[in-house]
Amino acid sequence: MIGNHLTQHRELSLLAIGLACHIQSLPTGARSDIKTLTACFDEGSTRIAAALRELEAHGYLRRELHRTPTGRIVTRTVSCNQPGAARPSHAHPEPATPPPPPPFRTPADSPADPPAEWHRMRNCDGCDRGFRAPESRSRCPDCLTAASNGHAPS
Repeated sequence: MIGNHLTQHRELSLLAIGLACHIQSLPTGARSDIKTLTACFDEGSTRIAAALRELEAHGYLRRELHRTPTGRIVTRTVSCNQPGAARPSHAHPEPATPPPPPPFRTPADSPADPPAEWHRMRNCDGCDRGFRAPESRSRCPDCLTAASNGHAPS
């Protein structure tokens, strides 16, 4: 049974409510990742991902990372019929303070310095691919190489 607290939730979008109802109707263990849900519905992956984030923010969905016996890390999505209900005792509580940010790296610490001058993005006159170059160049490096070798650009 799906409660009115979900179907009449004022802060959730209609897509999030419908997605939550669909997920709750699935059998235990059924896939409910973005790719699978996108294959089931006309909404694109961006909209489905946003709806899942809504549900997660309001406690109707929980995503947990698990390591498989082979060492691969997978995300398990857990649907919560009663948001705010006690979590199972085997779940790890969230840390009281977030982990510290990574150490600050100065530009001198960077492995590769960016070019001294950035050029705007343009489309190649030969193949229509995007590339960065000075205004004086109208073809990408591949078309320039092909032209110098006597070949037509691809």
